[in-house]
Order: sequence, then C-alpha cells, then structure tokens
Amino acid sequence: MLRLDPQPAILDVASTLGVSEDAVALEAMLMRVRHDRRVRGHLNCTVECARFVNSVARQNGEPVWRTADRILYEWTQFRAMMHAGLIPTLR
Repeated sequence: MLRLDPQPAILDVASTLGVSEDAVALEAMLMRVRHDRRVRGHLNCTVECARFVNSVARQNGEPVWRTADRILYEWTQFRAMMHAGLIPTLR
C-alpha cells in the first residue's frame, strides 16, 4: 500500500489560509474520524416543501429538524392507518 506523507499538504493549506499547522492538522484529523452519532442531516427537498416545514415550525415554535421529523412520523402513521383500513383512502 502506497502511503503519502500528508505533511506537505498541511503546510501548504496552513500557509494559504494563514493559520497554524496544528489547526489544519486538527481539522484534517476530524474530517477523517467517523462519527457514529450524527446529530444533523441534510434533506434535499423543493423550495415549497422547505417553506411549508419552516412555516409549521414557526407556528409551533419548534426547531425545523424536529418539525420535519414529526411531519414524517405523522405521515407514516397516517399511511399505516390507511393501509389497515382504519381511515378511508384518498383515491
């Protein structure tokens, strides 16, 4: 296995950004570390969807991530009830 010495790249980045080598090395190390507990995610959605979620979040005074989680949970529960025949289908 070929291993390249990362030090020259760290020196170049540090001099380009005008920060210390230690700061660049620390950030590079953190990028390589796997984080098992992700606290955030990214949801790619339409602008209209984002507006809807943001408006619901503002009305309820909750964080947007919690609103998105709640809306998705409620939607899956609604679909499960529809498939179980507890509520009529929308078709």
